[in-house]
Amino acid sequence: FRSTCGFRRTMLAVAATWSLAIAVLPGLLAAFARGPPSAAAVRPLGSKARAMGHKLQLNAATTATVYPSFMIDISAFTPEAARKRHSGAVGGPPEVDILSTGEGGVFAARGTLRLAVTALEIFQRLTDPEENARIFARTCAAVNYRDLIEEDTTARTRLFEVSKTGRWSLLGIPLTFESTVYALEDWPALEIRFKLKKPGAMKHMSGYWRAVPSGKEETIVEFYNEAMPSFPLPRPVQSFAGRVVKQMCASLLEDLREASFSWPDRPLKLSEDVSELLA
Repeated sequence: FRSTCGFRRTMLAVAATWSLAIAVLPGLLAAFARGPPSAAAVRPLGSKARAMGHKLQLNAATTATVYPSFMIDISAFTPEAARKRHSGAVGGPPEVDILSTGEGGVFAARGTLRLAVTALEIFQRLTDPEENARIFARTCAAVNYRDLIEEDTTARTRLFEVSKTGRWSLLGIPLTFESTVYALEDWPALEIRFKLKKPGAMKHMSGYWRAVPSGKEETIVEFYNEAMPSFPLPRPVQSFAGRVVKQMCASLLEDLREASFSWPDRPLKLSEDVSELLA
């Protein structure tokens, strides 16, 4: 009996540790919007540099370190595939699949959502500080800093390092945590790719948001996330971990869906830096 109880306690401890690690992920995803100056130490490019089409240069070693990369082959996850994948109606609930439950140590999920909003507006709202805070208010407590690392005004991409304090709950217990990610905004592709800056509970974590036009005033929002814990998980815990990843993915897409209902009453005003980037 004691042996059985000890095994159960061990499994619960491992599961709780994994849940705590996964709990960090939702807060990370809200790190893509630019925090207001009063809430974050933001150091953007000057307007003169923007006018000259200036590009902050990173050396090859740095680029390999900070640019988001993936352990799972996502080459088949194209915009066309996203359009075919989602079968639900406009405004309906997210559709989420578990792609990996520990194979090679990686856990991954992919989800889609159909909204009656243009792809550009969705992308603008995801990258706007105030809108992003509204969308993910449930899991994001504060922006600590948001530093612009690289900007290419010709390619219309921006790479940020973002630190945020997230909030989540584990077994009903409220938790807060600090996390830092690199986030690459690709405006022509309407895609945000992200990766964890430093390993901790997670050895690796990356993913993307993508807004895919699917008709006039209609968009498929696609979200992908993969993670590798820093410790191996026993097989009985892997299915639990897979469900946690799927639930997290669905939860974030649901936050976006619910937020979209209020958008018609709150037209979006572009910030000066985004207007210059799109000019």
